[in-house]
Amino acid sequence: MIRIIVISESEYDCRIITDLLSVQNDFRICGKGKTGYDALQCAADLQPDIIIADMFMKDINIVDLAPLIKRKSPATELIVIGSFIEDIWIYKALKAGISGFLFKPADMDMLDAAVRTVLCGGYYFSSLDINCILSILSKTKPAFNLMPRTVGPQARNALSQISTTERNIIKFLVQGRSDKEIARALHIAAGTVRNIIASVKRRTGLKNRVEVVVNAIANDFVNM
Repeated sequence: MIRIIVISESEYDCRIITDLLSVQNDFRICGKGKTGYDALQCAADLQPDIIIADMFMKDINIVDLAPLIKRKSPATELIVIGSFIEDIWIYKALKAGISGFLFKPADMDMLDAAVRTVLCGGYYFSSLDINCILSILSKTKPAFNLMPRTVGPQARNALSQISTTERNIIKFLVQGRSDKEIARALHIAAGTVRNIIASVKRRTGLKNRVEVVVNAIANDFVNM
């Protein structure tokens, strides 16, 4: 059973989200709230698999909230919903550990796919595509010091020596594919995908999948 928390100031949005997810037999809405404080309490008390939250709440925004939730419940994945999200906020949210973005109302019917994708270790960008992510990077890099730390000689050497399989897996990660989807595409086990990603992070010194994705895009790795 996939346990989900919904955080939204809008009772209408909360009801829509609940109705859409409740038709999935393996989904269970185990808590609801309106504020960042509610999200933290739910994360601490319920340890949910997923928290679906508004980008902005009365008391906090998702960028500041995400690390707090991760400290309370490290295994909880976060999906953001917003009617409009500026590029800089999307980029900051990625850096904060957000795994999915959905825009309302257009993307609401994709909620179940988003939940399943992020739980399988993927990223769900919905209306965002690679060109959008590249745009975010190009706009934010000159003005904000938000890029992952500079890749040192050891990491650069490790990246230059990665195998074809490792390179393909990274390209699929950039596309937002889940571990299972990557495994099917490359005809390998999902566990092998996870092990390879862990090996790449260890050898490069990158801390998480978001840094792998951002570095891959920033260094034009997807076109290599």
